[in-house]
Amino acid sequence: MALLVILFVFLIAINNRKYWICFLGAVVLAFVGLFIIYRTGVGENSIFFERLNGAIFERNASGRSSFFSRGIEIFLNHPLFGGNALFEDGMYSHNIFVDILMSTGIFGMALFIIYFKFVVQSFIKILKHIYKYKESGVMIFFFLQYFILAQTSGNLYLSFEFWYFGAAVIGLGYINFTNEEIKSNDSRGNTAGDY
Repeated sequence: MALLVILFVFLIAINNRKYWICFLGAVVLAFVGLFIIYRTGVGENSIFFERLNGAIFERNASGRSSFFSRGIEIFLNHPLFGGNALFEDGMYSHNIFVDILMSTGIFGMALFIIYFKFVVQSFIKILKHIYKYKESGVMIFFFLQYFILAQTSGNLYLSFEFWYFGAAVIGLGYINFTNEEIKSNDSRGNTAGDY
């Protein structure tokens, strides 16, 4: 799923018709292939195909919907500052937003939204200038990968890649565009110094 979303965002940045056609063709072929594997039972000994086909064709999210519901229930019982970071059995909600709500409540979610606003702003800045800042572009795709993973498998304190790459995106957005402002303020087009 992460790869699919990353390719989709990458195609938005490139915006080339031939790549869009290839991407859509590959998605259709992948779904047809998964359906054939599902109907014939070829992949029933593979955990990967079993879980993927179960999620797509049987609406079976491997128990995640019950974890999600339990997390929402904890939040509703403790809306302001949250309740538990984990369930009684040591499990978690498998969604970073629900996890933040259940463990820190509306107060924690407000802080997260403030943080995430800076991540999104820097993400969009870098994406708009991806040809100029290719290294930063790689970083935003790593962030996107872990953001998607945090929607289905992460929790608040074990999703350190999500937090790390989010902070890196903010930093890169700030550094790249601060350097651009310095260059534009220097009539010679240099970043700084006496040339």
